[in-house]
Amino acid sequence: MSKSNNQNNSSKGFFSKYKSNFLKLLCANLLFCIPLAVLGTISFVLIYFTKQINIYILALAIPLISPFAAALTYICKRITVGQDIKLLRDFKNGIKNNWKYFLAGSLIEYIITIGFWITFSFYNDFIGNPIVTVSFIMSLIVALFFLLMSFSFFVMAVSVDLKFVQIIKNSVFLIAAGFANHIKTLVSLLIITFFIYTLLQFSVSLIIPLCVLGVLTITVLPTLIVYIIVFNSYNSIEKHVINSHKNYKNDVTAKSGDSSEPEKLDYDELVRLSQGNPNEYVSVGGKMLRRSTVAKMAEAHKNDL
Repeated sequence: MSKSNNQNNSSKGFFSKYKSNFLKLLCANLLFCIPLAVLGTISFVLIYFTKQINIYILALAIPLISPFAAALTYICKRITVGQDIKLLRDFKNGIKNNWKYFLAGSLIEYIITIGFWITFSFYNDFIGNPIVTVSFIMSLIVALFFLLMSFSFFVMAVSVDLKFVQIIKNSVFLIAAGFANHIKTLVSLLIITFFIYTLLQFSVSLIIPLCVLGVLTITVLPTLIVYIIVFNSYNSIEKHVINSHKNYKNDVTAKSGDSSEPEKLDYDELVRLSQGNPNEYVSVGGKMLRRSTVAKMAEAHKNDL
């Protein structure tokens, strides 16, 4: 990795990019808070009329908010790699191009959350029971495993054009390969969680801390969390996924002496693959190519029609 890349992925690069794009992140946060407020209102109404907190229903907010989380992730990824941001366009494209993978991933997240809640409830009711204790420890390990995997999964979903299963496999691999970056993310999120806990736990009245937490949520909190995850994860994704695909393509070409184009796709498919950041790599006929190259292929194909 070059010196410039190391500087870009340092803590200095983190804060400089966050500072220079703060207004755009603020606006993205406000857009994200619109559906978040709708889900929050629905949750409040359900709790008010049912007089109980149903975790099975409330946790559905995870998959329901996922398309909009895709938009935030996409914007934060563009900031991380130094790309220009056009807020409304990128927010819309982030949802349009990534909602399926985010919804699928968040449904798995929902299942794991519910499973952990069930085992945690049993653990509280049957403290000392060895079977329940082992089940709780196993569910904790699974939850932590998926949490570390999700750091890469959702960022990879907006960064590379791979199939769902391939992204899952790469995310599992990056738990070990990107472990140091995952730990930085985990520590950062724990610091934010501890701050929120302290704010709520040690205040005489809940009114002031809830107001502070509300303002932070509306202005910075969602984008800050997503930006931390994206910034720390993208370095590993670029090194072990994007660059490895580029090197593999070059090695195959060198060994076979074949410099031919990948298998030809139809014009509409080439146009679809060419949309987005021209410097991103996408899989075309089994080879990783820049979108700018795919755009040229689409133009050539159009001229042949």
